[in-house]
Amino acid sequence: MKWENSVGKCRRSKGPAVVQAMAWVIAVLLVLVAAPAGLRAQDTIVYNFQGPYAVPADGAYPNGGLVADTTGNLYGTTAGGGNLGAGCPDTGCGVIYKLTPTSGGFPYTETVLYYFTGCGGSSCSSPGDGATPQDTMIFDKFGNLYGTTSQGGIGCNANTGCGTVFVYCQSTSGPYCGSVTPPAELVLAVMSPSSSNGRHPYGQLVMDTYGNLYGTNIGGVYNSNCAVYGYPGCGSVFVVCAPGVTNPSDPIPCTTGLTSPTYNEIYQFAGIPDGSNPFGGLAIDAKGILYGTTASGGKANTGAEPCARYIEASVEPGCGIVFRLAPSGTAIWNEAVLYSFLGYPKDGSYPMDTLIMDPKGDLYGTTDLGPLGGGTVFELKGTSYAEKILFKFTNRWDGGTAYAGVTFDNSYKTLYGATYSGGGGNNGAVFELDLSGTTWKEPPTTLPVANSALWSFTPGSGIHGQCVPSSAYSGDGCNPYGGVIPLQVSNGMGGTSKYLFGTTYGGGNGGNPVVFNQGYGTVYAVLP
Repeated sequence: MKWENSVGKCRRSKGPAVVQAMAWVIAVLLVLVAAPAGLRAQDTIVYNFQGPYAVPADGAYPNGGLVADTTGNLYGTTAGGGNLGAGCPDTGCGVIYKLTPTSGGFPYTETVLYYFTGCGGSSCSSPGDGATPQDTMIFDKFGNLYGTTSQGGIGCNANTGCGTVFVYCQSTSGPYCGSVTPPAELVLAVMSPSSSNGRHPYGQLVMDTYGNLYGTNIGGVYNSNCAVYGYPGCGSVFVVCAPGVTNPSDPIPCTTGLTSPTYNEIYQFAGIPDGSNPFGGLAIDAKGILYGTTASGGKANTGAEPCARYIEASVEPGCGIVFRLAPSGTAIWNEAVLYSFLGYPKDGSYPMDTLIMDPKGDLYGTTDLGPLGGGTVFELKGTSYAEKILFKFTNRWDGGTAYAGVTFDNSYKTLYGATYSGGGGNNGAVFELDLSGTTWKEPPTTLPVANSALWSFTPGSGIHGQCVPSSAYSGDGCNPYGGVIPLQVSNGMGGTSKYLFGTTYGGGNGGNPVVFNQGYGTVYAVLP
């Protein structure tokens, strides 16, 4: 796996092996299509981002998902847009935004809460506040928002910055915001440019009961067993220890009394067999044990058993893992590999987002690729963590590349998610999986297609797999990297309806409708 900065768009990318595999799929599917009428879901565009050159600059390329407060306001980040110039990537440093519903639910009004400024100094020589936030933020119980930026901070590689951990304070309560006048952004940690440390935090943070924050770095920590064709280094798991009163149960290294947030790496990956390149965030159980995935590493791979469906130009050293990280009584925690993905044709490969956990402790997640050409939804069940593939995407009507994770409804019998590709236009899809007995299935549809997703994002150009706005095309977005959240929203008739809210990285009607301009992304809502 690797990091790619393509035309200023910092985003998840695939190593040569996966790119070749996807190229075969796209080549086969590249045909003129018309999206059929009669989809059982309805799609509403909540907001169209106008891009880095709009006035005022409202953000561009929302890579992560959304989080909602108790009154229904939505919050997210964009990987681009906002401030341009020194210390920022070409398309901007990114923003934190808020979407506020009207009294009747729709439409929503966007407010930019914060503009990131990148890294300090003319060549990122001094710490800055960060740039290019990539994943979903989290709330604490006081309404403060926490997240990461994958760049900015202090110089790293081509002076883009190594990344930061931040809090956006909306109150003076909580372990980090007592010294500021809200609203205000505080940098809690700046990643080191040293090759022996992790760098470029990408996934969602998680907070324990003591206010400590845990996250992952996708790179750094150089090791010969890491994905040599992927992002440099193996990556790490870190904690930002909260300042304040010491609790005897606070896990090491956070047990000493601290006057300021303190960054520590609690595990550094080595590739084979313990995993490398954790793109996703972390889940935490009631005992403070962490669970996550790495996009590569794990069981050593061979040429006869590639991670992708098609023969890879170079064999990736491992298809990824699911891991557990438990306090050890020392600064370095104990890691256990719960499952090592085997790749095609046995199961999925390249898990890239945050796991979720049901009340029984079973883990659920997705993989980028799988046996049928798209990704998979999987479960690790019970104390043995035996893997069960719940669904295999074909990269057609049912969905495709599953970068984002899944989320439950309140019954734990329905899973929702979004895929980057697949769907009727091969621009991504929103899917629903319902539990029937012991089988998870996409619900029946009236379409003349055997298996179809809940919603397919429409190709702006009318060409399968292309997302190119035109003057006559308003666009519903394309290529969602983030997942969805279910929310009850006013239906304008005295009641509420459940919508699935999410983001698309491209598409919409923002920017100039010219060739190769794929739009700056959208926030959407799908009514099942």
